[in-house]
Amino acid sequence: MIKATNRSIAEALLTSVESHPGEVKKICENFIELLRINRRLKSLPLILRTLERVAEDRLGIKTVTAVSRFPLTGGARAAITKLVTKRTGAKSAIINEQIDEQLLGGTRISFDNTVIDLSIQTQFKKLME
Repeated sequence: MIKATNRSIAEALLTSVESHPGEVKKICENFIELLRINRRLKSLPLILRTLERVAEDRLGIKTVTAVSRFPLTGGARAAITKLVTKRTGAKSAIINEQIDEQLLGGTRISFDNTVIDLSIQTQFKKLME
């Protein structure tokens, strides 16, 4: 017997929902029941995170974490979105904002396996080299 991966399960769920948008509740109920029957309910959080990534890939959305000392302004959010979409080819970006009071200023942006460190500390270190 071949065991389905979390990714293949997430892709199948997304395809079902896309194919039958009026039946999302029923599809989700059946999905949960199938996981229960196959004793895979513990995998649900990972499957849902995978589902989110699969959906974002299909829609051309990139999820970004932006760490700064203060809340981002609208201009900063727009600049981060522009930077990320240009670098990745994504159509848009979802920015998860985190506050780090250890930073003097600037922002650290991360997505996928990429980190763009625009913090004041890093800029200062580069100047000192």
